[in-house]
Amino acid sequence: MRLPKARASAVLLVLSAPEACAPDRYIAAIYEHSVVSERAAVPVSPEEALVLVDKNMAILEAAIKEAARQGARIIVTPEDGIYSWVFTRETIYPYLEDIPDPQVDWILCADPGRFGPSPVLEKLSCLARSHCIYVVANMGDKPCNSSDARCPSDGHYQYNTNVVFDSEGKLVAHYHKYNLFVTEKQFNYPKDPQFVTFNTSFGYFGIFTCADILYHDPAVVLASRFQDDTILFPTAWGNTLPLLSAVQFHSAWAMGMSINFLSANTHNFTLDMTGSGIYAPDGPRAYYYNTETENGHLLVTELSSCPRLSPDYPAAVNWKLYASRIEQLPSNNHCFSGVIYHDLFSFMELTEPEGNRAICQQDLCCHLSYKMADKQKDDVYVLGAFDGLHVVEGQYYLQVNVFCSYLDSGKAAVLSLQPICVCLIFWKSTDLNTCGQPVETAQTKFEMFSLSGTFGTNYVFPEVLYSGVQLAPGEFEFLSDHSLISVQQGIIQCDHLPMGTDSGQTLYLSPGNLVGDTSALSQGKDLDLREAMARKKVSSRNAEGIQRECVASLRAERRLLQLVINKCPDCWQNYPVPSQTTHQKIISKANLLCLYSSSCYPVYIPHARSRSCEAPAMLPSQPLLHAAVFALAVLQALASDTFIAAVYEHAVILPDVTDEPVSPNDALALMNKNMDVLEGAIKEAAQQGAHIIVTPEDGIYGWHFTREAIYPYLEDIPDPAVNWIPCTDPTRFAPAPVQERLSCMARNNSIYVVANMGDKKLCNSSDPSCPSDGRYQYNTDVVFDPEGKLVARYHKYNLFMLETQFNYPKEPEAVTFETPFGKFGIFTCFDILFHEPAVVLVSELQVDTVLFPTAWMNVLPFLTAIEFHSAWAMGMGVNFLAANTHYTSISMTGSGIYAPDRARTYYYNMKNEDGRLLIAELDSHPRLSPAFPPAVSWSSYASSVKRFSPNDHDFSGLIFHDQFTFTELTKPEGNLTVCQKDLCCHLSYKMAGKQEDEVYVLGAFDGLHVVEGQYYLQICTLLKCKSTDLNTCGQPVETAQTKFEMFSLSGTFGTNYIFPGVLYSGVQLAAGEFEVLNDGRLISKTRTTKPVITVMLFGRWYEKDHLKQDPQPPAFP
Repeated sequence: MRLPKARASAVLLVLSAPEACAPDRYIAAIYEHSVVSERAAVPVSPEEALVLVDKNMAILEAAIKEAARQGARIIVTPEDGIYSWVFTRETIYPYLEDIPDPQVDWILCADPGRFGPSPVLEKLSCLARSHCIYVVANMGDKPCNSSDARCPSDGHYQYNTNVVFDSEGKLVAHYHKYNLFVTEKQFNYPKDPQFVTFNTSFGYFGIFTCADILYHDPAVVLASRFQDDTILFPTAWGNTLPLLSAVQFHSAWAMGMSINFLSANTHNFTLDMTGSGIYAPDGPRAYYYNTETENGHLLVTELSSCPRLSPDYPAAVNWKLYASRIEQLPSNNHCFSGVIYHDLFSFMELTEPEGNRAICQQDLCCHLSYKMADKQKDDVYVLGAFDGLHVVEGQYYLQVNVFCSYLDSGKAAVLSLQPICVCLIFWKSTDLNTCGQPVETAQTKFEMFSLSGTFGTNYVFPEVLYSGVQLAPGEFEFLSDHSLISVQQGIIQCDHLPMGTDSGQTLYLSPGNLVGDTSALSQGKDLDLREAMARKKVSSRNAEGIQRECVASLRAERRLLQLVINKCPDCWQNYPVPSQTTHQKIISKANLLCLYSSSCYPVYIPHARSRSCEAPAMLPSQPLLHAAVFALAVLQALASDTFIAAVYEHAVILPDVTDEPVSPNDALALMNKNMDVLEGAIKEAAQQGAHIIVTPEDGIYGWHFTREAIYPYLEDIPDPAVNWIPCTDPTRFAPAPVQERLSCMARNNSIYVVANMGDKKLCNSSDPSCPSDGRYQYNTDVVFDPEGKLVARYHKYNLFMLETQFNYPKEPEAVTFETPFGKFGIFTCFDILFHEPAVVLVSELQVDTVLFPTAWMNVLPFLTAIEFHSAWAMGMGVNFLAANTHYTSISMTGSGIYAPDRARTYYYNMKNEDGRLLIAELDSHPRLSPAFPPAVSWSSYASSVKRFSPNDHDFSGLIFHDQFTFTELTKPEGNLTVCQKDLCCHLSYKMAGKQEDEVYVLGAFDGLHVVEGQYYLQICTLLKCKSTDLNTCGQPVETAQTKFEMFSLSGTFGTNYIFPGVLYSGVQLAAGEFEVLNDGRLISKTRTTKPVITVMLFGRWYEKDHLKQDPQPPAFP
């Protein structure tokens, strides 16, 4: 006789309960799923959505069935595992279901029609019920309440949601992800964090998702306050070496929080998504990491039901006790800075195969004792520390102690993350500039190591990562006595890292000490550090005195280079970040070129509207001809107060991407193709009377390079003081075909030519900063006068984070040169966001015109090229010639000729890959022009008025990773105020026929921006939101319909460096349609001729760039 299915499930549940309750262990399973996904530009029908869901559910069902067959009590599946992540807010909607509160006591498999249609929930319930197993899955929830004033305009909230079904198929838990990742625009944030727990017969469980793990709520609360036994963790985790690979960080978190942790990741190796595991407080039980195939993987293993009652449960740790008591070590001179995932670490090289070292940053000092086993000559290790606020994909404070190694092909061992103390990291090459770049393999093993730090927190996550991105289960541990290596002293000991172990890769040190030794520990004994050092013949000097080295020098004198994501796009996506730069004083005085000195030549003919350099029948000698033309240029230039300027936006011909250098001939062939195009533009500019032309950054060879691959494209560019005309004397120095050709272009067309290329400077061991390959490589601008003489050379000082093919100059260069039509300065791309050299050239050296080669990737709403460059010219009161590269697939376009009062001409084109020549007339000395703007007291008006409106309707939103405070313009006209910290922004406005489907907000930001660089901003803005959903405010918008009769924007700024701009629909400037009054108000002159996208007052407070970031509202509310 066969029981009905429902009754059979009940019997199985009753039978399974005593079995689960009786033992103190249970079997857990996770499944890493290679998600089936489809991208759609518009929403699909619910039926089509269910088809995709069923494809994934079929795979998950097989994994669930197999896990149950192996005796698993619970299985966790990944975040986004049912439908993937390729969605907008609109396109994900057909995949969502309304998930009720588990208190409704609902078994969907037995009662599917109780609520609305829920085919996904029903299927999950039946999978759990049919296989008598707890099932954890991630899907989308869509609740809403019409009485909720904050309900989104589309009538529903959308939540990234985890659901748990018990072995009867009953919904027992649902959790809405609280800390959304920056790209999860399809979902809403819950109003408050949810602390979701549930009881089972085999322990007490909590649940959260992916980025939640980096924050206090709900992750730490569940483990510390609710005392969960096991955390369930669906995730879609993109690995970021050396500190944040999935298996590495999740196992470290389990150990640091002393909790079981079931982590199920999605599998998509093209996005570096892999790494799942089942982790216990004392180490991983099983894990999976595979970047070679797209195969999913099931993990099944046994765990303690109540780990706190287990004899293996780690003792409490006072993480800083040991590190705080030891004496100081003498300093050494091997300190430098490097970047790991956009955070600037302080590093110190380990020059000996064994020893004691210390490195400090701010309040964190990290101490290391170590002995290498057969150190490789081409390996370099460093000890590092980071103590600061990480602000890229989220905002969280870290303290990191890192011990790093470098090899020709290597990886790192990370010690701690708390903040973070990382002890052992293996680097990509012997070049210290590669420290922090992702590496997956290493060769060096360690006899022992001991790592500790003076942490200010007890939340410390320890781990060791081996070559091949493998964990080191059982090979390090926390000691428990009160000696130098006791747990109370905060020491972690690695007990099996002798000759026979895998190569050390990454060790996470929580605030404590990490020690590696073998023999005594393998016998279960505690080992005093001095005894361990004697046994391994480690140097005993200062055994108890591992101390702070390189403390203040790396604070004040290292420029804080916090990197991310993407404004000036020499800035490209898949390059590693630069690791070293020095914050030095600016050059004390400029090398001013005299108009009539032998070392500098005046420049070209200002008002010759057309001319030809073709010779008549009888000509004087070539030198005499050039002298005559030059003399004529001087006379005409001195007579004129204006000149003709040109810029050329160039669609660069790119080389094939390769890590291996091409031959010099192949490199020159590619450069000549680009110079052929540039020569045509230069000739045309000269024919139209231009006196100077600017070409783009990377315009001669592109940007697809490693340090090695760019080398054949570089030339040795001499100091302009050598008085060299390459066109007439090409062999004076080493072969320089690019300089020769540029010189001849200038000479043959009697025009100043500005170009960007690469400079190489040899160095040797007498220079302690000399790179390991024996040369410096610089991103360099060159200027040739109408005679073809090299008159200026500038090495880019503020490299974008991905320009690892180049070195930083030791000091900023303030490069100027004189012409008959004004004094010129030059800098490149990312330089514009910093004080040196950009502000110095204008404010201190009083240049009339700035030359600006750039490879600028547009970032709306503030940092499109034409918008920001025209605003900078107006704010600084200077002419500005900006030549951008043209490459629309990465949003590179936008060049212009800008005067202090308005743009003279500009070009922005995302529709095709055409270059463009721009020519316009400018004042030679704009400060003497009647149109020169008066001085502005930027906070005068705003400080004198009372707040226009209360903050009842204020809300937060992100613009390029910065959290703004917004208030909505709910009426067609009015006066509003919004404040953040010390900045209050005031707006008076009147719309001309407000569109119902458009929302505008007034926004304020007062804080330190730390993504692709670190710089302090104060911004007041009026901007259009992407949709009527306020969650979209701050997202890029290119079109609008609403015009304004008038607007007036002002702010209580603490800086005088304010850059005003107005951007119209279609990414067009509002040249001549607005002005800045001397009391600091940016006002419209008349009704706007086009709909408005953005009105901005973009402030830079340079003095605060290197201050510690103030606490701000969390980036993930």
